[in-house]
Amino acid sequence: MRFTIQSTPTGCTITKAEHHQSTAFPIPMSAGDLTALLSTLLADPEKHEVEQGPVQIVRAEKGVSIRTAQGQFDLPWPHLFAIEGAPHV
Repeated sequence: MRFTIQSTPTGCTITKAEHHQSTAFPIPMSAGDLTALLSTLLADPEKHEVEQGPVQIVRAEKGVSIRTAQGQFDLPWPHLFAIEGAPHV
């Protein structure tokens, strides 16, 4: 399983690819802002969720859940720190 983040004209897209199948989830926020929001959540172990505009990130037992009006994308802990294309903040 591989996760990537790519900038788009309207924000960014996280893609989960495994075997011959992939799932893309659009996020209405720049890749840099998304990475910063994830860092804010991870920097405080007591914090359960963070929110910026239309994006909410919630800490879960198996990883984080990124929520927007488009739906929800779950990102497992082992893959969170190895997202390809994520800008470093």
